[in-house]
Amino acid sequence: MAGTKAASKGSSGRPSKALPASNLKTAPSAPLTSSLPEKSSDPDKLLGRVSRSQCLKAMQALEKQNLKWKSSSASGGKSQLPLEGGSAADEVLFLQVNVKRLSPTRKVKPYRIPLPHSPHAPTSEVLLLVKDPQRATKDLLIANKIKSIHRVVDVSKLKGKFSPYEARRQLMNSYDIFLADERILRMLPKLLGKKWLESKKQPHPVDITRPENGRLDKELNAVLNSTQYAANKGCCVSVRLGTLSHLSAEQLVDQFSAALPKIVSRVEGGWENLKSLEVKTAKSVSLPVWNCDLKDLWVGAKEVPVDEETAEASDEDDDDEEEDEEEEEEDHEDSGDDDAEEGEEEAVAAPVKAAKRAAAVPTKASAASKDAVGAKTAKRKEEADSSKKEQSKKRRSS
Repeated sequence: MAGTKAASKGSSGRPSKALPASNLKTAPSAPLTSSLPEKSSDPDKLLGRVSRSQCLKAMQALEKQNLKWKSSSASGGKSQLPLEGGSAADEVLFLQVNVKRLSPTRKVKPYRIPLPHSPHAPTSEVLLLVKDPQRATKDLLIANKIKSIHRVVDVSKLKGKFSPYEARRQLMNSYDIFLADERILRMLPKLLGKKWLESKKQPHPVDITRPENGRLDKELNAVLNSTQYAANKGCCVSVRLGTLSHLSAEQLVDQFSAALPKIVSRVEGGWENLKSLEVKTAKSVSLPVWNCDLKDLWVGAKEVPVDEETAEASDEDDDDEEEDEEEEEEDHEDSGDDDAEEGEEEAVAAPVKAAKRAAAVPTKASAASKDAVGAKTAKRKEEADSSKKEQSKKRRSS
């Protein structure tokens, strides 16, 4: 009652006394985070989907198998397991991106993805492909004191000196990293051939037209410290992450986490079009890191419409096939009953057939002899005609 009186006095304009805090009763307030977007509760998930621990396990497994292969090769033994790399050193790690829907186009220029660590070995040999003349590019590199490029080759050399297959293959095997001027990028598929794509040595595009203020050095270092995503018309794309001998499993996971958002942004359809993510070396089996749910396997797939006429025609064809199968079954059953009768008829007809064959032999021989006689008479007639013509010519001349 005291509280109500104080409230009524306050409303009439008289000063009201403050009530103690113990007598106040307030309703519980709603949590402040209810209107905010929910964050990922699992810190182990990359982009809220890919498990970091699963990725680390895959990297450690490949690293362990690589060390095991090295020890076995040093002792002189050969392993036949596909996970252990085959017959040669297999240390380059790739992220394999599998998609659901195929892309109708193939982009010539790949997309550059910067990484926290260089995906190439420190001792890698670098070759730069440029437009004619190559001397101008060599002078440019010398002027900017760039020592990361080991050789420069222009288009005329590719068309002339390295046009034979063996010369191109030897050039491909002599260097580890290939850079190409953006201005000649569209010419390289025909000049280099498909072996460069199969060996995962597709040239990285660089811009060498602005060498001032150290931009050329920064451009080359940025390319050497990044990887590339080249979209194709197939169902999978391989992205280089690093080498097992120079990067640890944790560093490879960092490479994976840095490249994944850029790759997803470049895939047509994003996560809905991604089927699986796997890590592998050039000759090992693929270790799964992430797979889409089975219920989402065909999300985004387009159904092909079927016309009513074609559907009816296919139904009629199915009915005809069923009728033919039934007739074949009936014929097969009837043939079992008629086997004995056919055997008796063949036994009776055998001597008749033999007699006909014996009678046919002399007729064939007589026909052949008649043909030979006819040919001889024709030759004789031709000879007689030719002799008559010669005699007539002699008479005319005399």
